[in-house]
Amino acid sequence: MVATMHTGTQASRQTETVRHISIADVLAAGHALSNDMQASEFAVFSIGAARQRAKLKPAIDSDYPETSSASSILSSSFGNDFVRHALASTLPSWWSGERESPSIHTFEALADARYTALGLPDMPGIAFPVHADRGVAGIVVFLGTEIVMPAHAQPQIHLRCYRLFADVMLLGLGQSGRLPSVTQRELDCLKLTANGYTSEEIAVVLGLSVHTTNQYLTKVAMKLNAVNRMQAVSKALRLGLIE
Repeated sequence: MVATMHTGTQASRQTETVRHISIADVLAAGHALSNDMQASEFAVFSIGAARQRAKLKPAIDSDYPETSSASSILSSSFGNDFVRHALASTLPSWWSGERESPSIHTFEALADARYTALGLPDMPGIAFPVHADRGVAGIVVFLGTEIVMPAHAQPQIHLRCYRLFADVMLLGLGQSGRLPSVTQRELDCLKLTANGYTSEEIAVVLGLSVHTTNQYLTKVAMKLNAVNRMQAVSKALRLGLIE
């Protein structure tokens, strides 16, 4: 009896820890970190699991749903250095850019950080190495000339970066760095499914055959890596594809 009660308690606790994250939550967390540091923008990158050929992949940044030019430059031009460092150390890396700015003084005062000559030449920045479940690694980057971060605040900022990265991975944004390519018709079918419509009812509303309707729903489920249409609806809601 005691064992049964204990198991039930464990199940209850596990249920309580389940978190439902959306794109809006991730963006809010990223912008909150940027605002607290007075950074002008943020970017989250993932690193592929294959260590020998791991690359830096843009996952989400301040310009979402687009990929910022800063993210593109960092991943294409300086990705290898950041990858090597993130896989070997948790120390943040910072760069100064080519002009003097308050951000440089902030970075120089950090004891637990390293300087790197790489980065954006026209914008100072700092990259926090982060890790998530299943050995997935990445970095969270903040850019700006007015960044403020007292040394005593660095551990808390880094912890928030870990949480942000975990949520990005939970949404699957680090897989390709972009949302799945879903057509408008597929979204229409998914929206109506979310509102409780059956395939027959969706077909009538959209002027389609039931067969074509089911094809759209099957395709969008596959694109979202969902096992059925209801899981596809759930994932689409989290990703902000439908409301």
